[in-house]
Amino acid sequence: RFSARMFCFEQGVWLEDAATGSAAGCLAAHLAQRSPAELPASIEQGVQMGRPSALQIDATAPAEGESQDAWRVSVGGRVVPVAQGTWGDSV
Repeated sequence: RFSARMFCFEQGVWLEDAATGSAAGCLAAHLAQRSPAELPASIEQGVQMGRPSALQIDATAPAEGESQDAWRVSVGGRVVPVAQGTWGDSV
């Protein structure tokens, strides 16, 4: 089980993300290469900002000599929508 925080500096302000799926996937890949016994795992995030999130991660690195396309990484969890919008010219 892991605990994480993610900050970014945007338009002059530090912001925190309550659940960072893309970073969780990178952690899963890192663990799969270096410490596969740690997987599957849970990541707790957003607690300090009052928006607790729980992400589940798992990954399998390619075997020696196998194509890099053989990576298997999964990130999951439950979400609560906080915003909605449209992308592009579909209005």
